[in-house]
Amino acid sequence: MGLLLSQAERARIGKAQQEGGYGLRRIRVLVVDDSASCASLIPQILQSDSSIQVVGTAMDGNFGLKKIEEVNPQVVTLDLDMRAWAVWTC
Repeated sequence: MGLLLSQAERARIGKAQQEGGYGLRRIRVLVVDDSASCASLIPQILQSDSSIQVVGTAMDGNFGLKKIEEVNPQVVTLDLDMRAWAVWTC
């Protein structure tokens, strides 16, 4: 026996699932790391938690600053030892 849901209710449930739960918003994270392996691995680890949404990655600090304006993350993971950029300036 299936549930009969209105189209509006199905849309509300679908939106809640995309946000990571019923009415709970997912934490939006940007990963900034110049190591290709870390820039790939960190998002995989973070996305294993359904309350976290990785909204982007950047391979250097300057691109990271542009991505911050573009994707508006709540949290930024930042490699403190990036060779091509002085991280401490941010």
